[in-house]
Amino acid sequence: MVNFYKPKCTIMKILATIVIALVLTLPASMLAQSKDIRADIDKDIPLAEAVRQANEQFPSAQPLTEQEVIAAVRAIKLEHPDISEPIYQIYQRVVKENLLPRGVYFSHISEWHTPYGHFQVDWKDLTLTSLPVGSKDDKIGYGYNYRIRATFVSSQPLTETEAKAYKK
Repeated sequence: MVNFYKPKCTIMKILATIVIALVLTLPASMLAQSKDIRADIDKDIPLAEAVRQANEQFPSAQPLTEQEVIAAVRAIKLEHPDISEPIYQIYQRVVKENLLPRGVYFSHISEWHTPYGHFQVDWKDLTLTSLPVGSKDDKIGYGYNYRIRATFVSSQPLTETEAKAYKK
């Protein structure tokens, strides 16, 4: 009797290796898992263009402005005094060079659910997809997120069923 199992395992290992190699060599823009991540994530882009794209992608009554983004980034150490220097320098490129650096994109949160109620929010963040090469920061994992706008739009209390579920 011929053992067909062993060749199938070898073929599966080869296929898995090829798939992994392809994924590792794709540009960052192809790996974007979130619809929020900009298609040109692997390039620096002018801040004006990045803000225009963000306003188109996340329309709101009060569109983002370049000045708002620069002011928020300039104040990053007030909110996060322990930010690592390599990450701080990436964000400071927004201020100093008037651009959105490679690996950084705007993200948006519109809802927040807590034990105290449901909130409609307009939270805009500048998200760094990965840590700078050679940096190690156990506190933040693989990337960094910085909120540049936090607006509460409305809220509603939990239903009785939801409140009971939160108490458990």
